[in-house]
Amino acid sequence: MENGIKFLVMEKKADGLWDGLGVHRFAIPPRTGEFVAFNDGNGKGQVYRVKAVMHPIDPTGNAGDLILEYVNTDLEFRKNV
Repeated sequence: MENGIKFLVMEKKADGLWDGLGVHRFAIPPRTGEFVAFNDGNGKGQVYRVKAVMHPIDPTGNAGDLILEYVNTDLEFRKNV
């Protein structure tokens, strides 16, 4: 997806450390409390809750920050909803 707003996606882990999940584009920026899913290195879906969104000053330029908290695998998340 070429269009959309670019975000640097980071996971805040329970131990307080951070894990970068890369730069991703969103047609509509996620909001705090919403869930997003990404595939891990093995192609397995992982679900995260949006903890904070820092929108970029210029949506066509630099990326904003999207801070996430891990929830579960996509399969387990869907079973428990």
